Amino acid sequence: MSLETRSALEVAEELLARRNFRDAVQQFQVHLKDNPNDLKALLKLGICHLLVGAEKVFRKIHDRAARLIEGLTHVPPDVVRLWKQYRSLFAKVTAAALVIGATAVSVSAAENNNRISGHRYSGGVAVNEISVETTVRVDKQGQMFLANQLLTAASLQKRIGSDARLRNGRIAIQPEGEAPLTRVGAVLAVCRAAGVKRVSIGRVLAEPIPSTVKPGENELRVYVSEAGKILVNEKTCTPQQLTAIIAERSKPSAVSVSVQAHGLARYQHVAPVLDACVAAKVNQVGFVIAKSVKGKPKGRPVTSSHRYSGGVFKKAEPVVPKR
Repeated sequence: MSLETRSALEVAEELLARRNFRDAVQQFQVHLKDNPNDLKALLKLGICHLLVGAEKVFRKIHDRAARLIEGLTHVPPDVVRLWKQYRSLFAKVTAAALVIGATAVSVSAAENNNRISGHRYSGGVAVNEISVETTVRVDKQGQMFLANQLLTAASLQKRIGSDARLRNGRIAIQPEGEAPLTRVGAVLAVCRAAGVKRVSIGRVLAEPIPSTVKPGENELRVYVSEAGKILVNEKTCTPQQLTAIIAERSKPSAVSVSVQAHGLARYQHVAPVLDACVAAKVNQVGFVIAKSVKGKPKGRPVTSSHRYSGGVFKKAEPVVPKR
């Protein structure tokens, strides 16, 4: 069933199951606009807000849900279980217990009444697993921040390496539009080198690709120029055309897509490519990022043996990191 024929609630539930909390928020809001008294959707919306760090909204939804429940003569059992979970989380938030990242709670598990014990944040809440989703922000200068703390690549790797919750959870890289793509790639490489199992950029899971690796038989490599032009098979295309190209392949979900960008490209140039991949149901993308051809961003960038220049790939000098 295509996204166009599915209800906003169905899409929201799927996004929540995939732990894509930000997009789930939008879809739950669309559903609640027409169904403002849907308590299950409202509570799940609040939990999604909590997981992306919007604690004030989470608290407001708690108060709104409490008023709705008070006006009911009968509360369905599944709503009761979800409400208990919500109130437990509310108590933790008001006690300032959630101090790093966000607690990734499986709402579907609550409805199945599965439980775990021993986790200091669980509070007896019915969940399948509690893991950490942590955001690393990259600003337009290429600086990286974890929990609003400015870090170098070395200190970020050390921080991740010393915290099993970060390694076993998911790190979401959130670049500003003008963030240098070399620095975004550097964060990706650091996370993977530190042993993080799941790293996402935008709405896709990301995997660094060594520059020496050539495209595989079922791999579609997309090139992005300094100006943001998208090229496939040396032909310029739009994001919509890229989605169509992927869809034309047999079994689109199995198509491997990698992105190789000019060393001066910014994240805003690559974001449309990632959106095109999501539209084509490709949820994991490889990144081959060329070295910066001018300027000296802080830290060591991810290097490539080639740089994109005028449609021709030429050998580039190797990057010599500062000591």
